[in-house]
Amino acid sequence: MDPVEILFKEYDTLRSEAIARRSEGFQFAAIGGAGLAWFAAQPHHSKKLWTLLAILAFGYCLTIYCAIRDLKFLSLRIAEIEQEVNRLSDAPGLLKWETHWGWPSFRWGGLIRRRPRY
Repeated sequence: MDPVEILFKEYDTLRSEAIARRSEGFQFAAIGGAGLAWFAAQPHHSKKLWTLLAILAFGYCLTIYCAIRDLKFLSLRIAEIEQEVNRLSDAPGLLKWETHWGWPSFRWGGLIRRRPRY
């Protein structure tokens, strides 16, 4: 099997996983928003409810941190594969999405995206 074909299989798998994780992140954000709306609608905010909210908020933030960290690893590996495929195929611009627009183009935790490097 050609090395480029093997890299393309890994590339396809990682891209699919990254897309799935991003969509799961949006679903998780919607669940968090619904939970926060439920909490705000409660008539009596007892100490138990505040404790529960603090525990859930910590778990929510930890899950978001882990998801973003894993997406960063996926994006960086996809960029490596793109560079390797471009090198092996003698086509410098064949694959370039993650290399130019992926994780390296983000600043401040993904809030601001800078212009890609060409």
